[in-house]
Amino acid sequence: IFASGLGYLFYNLSIDNIGPTKTASFVYSTAAILVAILAYLFFQEAINSIMIISIVLVITGLNLVLKK
Repeated sequence: IFASGLGYLFYNLSIDNIGPTKTASFVYSTAAILVAILAYLFFQEAINSIMIISIVLVITGLNLVLKK
């Protein structure tokens, strides 16, 4: 329960600081990257070249969105 509360707190603070559009872009873009990393760490899922290219594209797109 405490971790969920912290998640909501940080989410709302980021909305106040950078706005709802940039917050949503960051949260939903990084969720897929975090899931891939956690799957590798906990379930020994293989990370192939397509996944690495996808992660690079997501981070590049996120930088373009948040640069403004």
